[in-house]
Amino acid sequence: MTTAQDWAKACPALIPWPLRVAGGQWGNLENGKVQQPQPSTFIQLGVLNECLALEDRGPIKDRTLRDRVQRAQPVRHPDGRVWGAEDWFACYIGKLEGPPELWPCQEEIDAETETKRLRTLFDQASELAGVRPVSAAMQVLRKAGDLPMEQVVAIENALFAGERLAPAIVPIARQALETWVKEAAPALLSSEGEASS
Repeated sequence: MTTAQDWAKACPALIPWPLRVAGGQWGNLENGKVQQPQPSTFIQLGVLNECLALEDRGPIKDRTLRDRVQRAQPVRHPDGRVWGAEDWFACYIGKLEGPPELWPCQEEIDAETETKRLRTLFDQASELAGVRPVSAAMQVLRKAGDLPMEQVVAIENALFAGERLAPAIVPIARQALETWVKEAAPALLSSEGEASS
């Protein structure tokens, strides 16, 4: 989807080029392929959303693009305030629920069930590897890379307190945990794969 990029190209006075959401970046965001977005990503999303809230959306000559931009609606809070960069970040870390129509694929993730599965796998792997849960959690988080503190806390709470992970954090936690389990207790992953097939 190149609408945001094309709009920025057509209306540079409205959306400065460095603040546009590039087409490839948009596709990666939609498909959940961006594991660690840069701060600029949230700023770009905020600028785009604020521009969608404007009545005058700039002089767009291309009719198809103009129709797309005119039909688009900004993401708003229930009280009508337009989402800014900080809201996009809060949604990314699971502190703010995004509008369901924006991410229909997230509805497919049963975060409750997946969190329980990851917690069970963590407990079994810690026991099998003979590693204390606190040490195991630290090793898992190292596999996740450099995460915002909010995500670190969310993963820790899921592993220790059984709190449900936000749908956006589930894939990050799953990848980190499974990477660690491959090293610490590889037999578990193969038996889990056999059980699900």
